[in-house]
Amino acid sequence: MAAGGAARAKEAEGGVTARSGAARLLLQSPSALLGVALVLAVVLAALFAPWVATHDPASQALADQLKPPGATYLLGTDQLGRDIFSRIVWGARISLRMGILAVSIGLALGVVVGFLSGFLGGWADMLLMRMVDILLSFPLYLLAILVMAILGPSLTNAMIAVGVATFPHIARLVRGETLAVKEREFVEAARGLGAGYFRLGAVHIIPQIMGPLVVLSTFRVATAIVVESSLSFLGLGPPPPTPAWGLMIAEGQQVLEIAPWVSAIPGGAIMVLVMGFNLAGDALRDVLDPRLRGVSGKGVEEDAT
Repeated sequence: MAAGGAARAKEAEGGVTARSGAARLLLQSPSALLGVALVLAVVLAALFAPWVATHDPASQALADQLKPPGATYLLGTDQLGRDIFSRIVWGARISLRMGILAVSIGLALGVVVGFLSGFLGGWADMLLMRMVDILLSFPLYLLAILVMAILGPSLTNAMIAVGVATFPHIARLVRGETLAVKEREFVEAARGLGAGYFRLGAVHIIPQIMGPLVVLSTFRVATAIVVESSLSFLGLGPPPPTPAWGLMIAEGQQVLEIAPWVSAIPGGAIMVLVMGFNLAGDALRDVLDPRLRGVSGKGVEEDAT
């Protein structure tokens, strides 16, 4: 019992040391702090939008059309006199919800397909991976537009479209990690003791691949936000007067020469949020998956394919 207690104490000490090392690594990285700060600022603005926004995002004041940024309208107004700052704040809710829920859909599909493919092997692996390969043969935007063309334009359908377009990359990553982990001794021991597929996956395999999975998911949230903005720009997202950032950019095209801030400000908001998630993803990669240090976010996604 004494030996067991000493082992548990040593394991707990190692966990504390690892956590403290991870926290120290994050605190020493200016880019990680910047990424977390950017994402946190947007999240807080979205959560407290009713109090942060200075005007009703859908309220029109035709007498104040195309006002430049100033004291009354912090970021100016659009061609209908709507306050751009308030629309940016409320639009953050749409972008964050879109990114997180779309990637959640991709995770749910990708983890199931990737685990079954890697764990079962044989004909199941071949069948599932050929299906994934077919989806990967379509460019991300084209696949999302194809799904939207089938389902119709709406925010919910855009989430489903981006989730479906995202899941093949996650499935390939999960399959590769499952193939590596399922051959390890503790998995073989659990299988020998009679553990079923669900227990092997939920208890022994999935927790071991959470590091690269979280890293890829973080980068994919940024990708989902860009795809949603692109779909909104093309008119395949939520309809007006929804304050979607991509839709705001499209509406600002009409007055780009005389009021460039109408399109430039929502474009800048997209850039800030995407950069925040990418920097945060880099930091998580260094902490959760040291094997990928020095590899860009794009490289992580390519590894998944």
